[in-house]
Amino acid sequence: MALKYNKLLYGLLIFSICLSTLTGCPGSGDRISPEEEAKISMVGGNICFWVPNTEHYRLSDLSISPREIPPNKRKYIFGADFKIIDGKLCVPPERWSLPEKGQYIARYFLTPISFNEPFRKVTTGFEISNGEVRAISLTNEEVVR
Repeated sequence: MALKYNKLLYGLLIFSICLSTLTGCPGSGDRISPEEEAKISMVGGNICFWVPNTEHYRLSDLSISPREIPPNKRKYIFGADFKIIDGKLCVPPERWSLPEKGQYIARYFLTPISFNEPFRKVTTGFEISNGEVRAISLTNEEVVR
């Protein structure tokens, strides 16, 4: 009886070690962090996204796609030439030409300048109509809240 109990205990121990080795332990990087939503406006022909507390961040990449485009079809703009000034990220027309009308989703990633800050993901929905830009509400499938 004791031998059977020891085999069971030993098997359970081996199973636990193998399971944690294969799957890993949950850490801070395993948690889904909510996406931030930015305000949007037009400033001198540029589309600008307003996000607070960005003085210690820089833009990693940016995607502006029509609302119905699936994630694997999005095109990202990479480049360090985008600057965040006073919490405002402006995209000039030569980097993204302003269409006549339509609904779009902008996604961008902010990487910290120092290593002690978390990465930030910002997602904003907007509509262009008659040369004006206005924010639209996003669904739970389009943004992680």
